[in-house]
Amino acid sequence: MASIETTKILIFDPVELANTIEMIARPYLRLENKKINKEPEYVFDRRGRPIGLMEEYIKLMMPLNGKQCGKQLALPVIGIEMIKVYVDRLILKYSAWSKQGTPTLQSIWSKYLLLEYEYTDDVYGLIENILGELHSDIVNFIAGETWMMHFLKVRNRDIIIEKTCDFRVHYYMQHIHGS
Repeated sequence: MASIETTKILIFDPVELANTIEMIARPYLRLENKKINKEPEYVFDRRGRPIGLMEEYIKLMMPLNGKQCGKQLALPVIGIEMIKVYVDRLILKYSAWSKQGTPTLQSIWSKYLLLEYEYTDDVYGLIENILGELHSDIVNFIAGETWMMHFLKVRNRDIIIEKTCDFRVHYYMQHIHGS
């Protein structure tokens, strides 16, 4: 008998929020740091097929809109990275099945901040205030289902959070039942 898994997803485009982070927190950010991740990241199409490296994709300029007559705007790479690690942190924080502790804001964002601001709570508060609505959306999406497994994916410009199966069922099927 085949089991049917239901996957619920939350999709959001982080570009506007990332632009806000970079604009407001600009004096505190290491914007010149282009090599934040050590491993290459891939960009996927809507069907989940890899279409290239994130580094190459980021170099592409994204048009603002038709009225701008050729003016273009680069993606806010640092802001998007900060949002991704923040979402990962929230998933860990609200997961009963994760054996990892919840990382502090300082541990996840310090690599993006200038050295003189790494220990300044006001800067962390400023960025977290910008992400307040996103925080609420994610907490509402998880909605007390702390045993459900949530995963973060990036496809094109979208950040996707998938809510899959109950971890206890997954663990049973993988370790006890052996399937």
